[in-house]
Amino acid sequence: MNKEQLERIANALGAISNGFAQISNGLASLKLTVKSMAKAETPSAETEMPKPIAKSAQLDLFDFRAPDYGAKPRAPERGFENEVNPAHVAAGAIGGRATAGVKRAASPDRRKPGTVNVDRMDVQAKREYWRWAGDRKAARKAGCRVLGWDEWKTLKQGLTNP
Repeated sequence: MNKEQLERIANALGAISNGFAQISNGLASLKLTVKSMAKAETPSAETEMPKPIAKSAQLDLFDFRAPDYGAKPRAPERGFENEVNPAHVAAGAIGGRATAGVKRAASPDRRKPGTVNVDRMDVQAKREYWRWAGDRKAARKAGCRVLGWDEWKTLKQGLTNP
């Protein structure tokens, strides 16, 4: 760029700056005009009518009574921290009889039946197993190779390098 081009750019920027200043002044005067018009149109407090108190229609839709917990028998929770709660067993039996003969949906689990027995696992093994199931799901979703249980376990333990 030469000196003449730089001077043209400086003059153009000065003109733009002046334009913005004029716009700003115009907006300030417009603001004052609108404020003065708003003050002239607002009625005084003596002529103003009292506003009606609005009642929400949604409040009528709700029933604010406390629920009656004594109406439905509830299973006692105390004393069954480490053993089976017979009330829960009875409730499950009633539910099982109520749904007897109802066709169930097919299980989405893709493992062969009998390959994993979760009932005989300890808590840590169950946690590892469900982590593996989550990793399998993520791998299928991402289109990656799905690792088997043994391979996944060895990778997690660090016995082999991936």
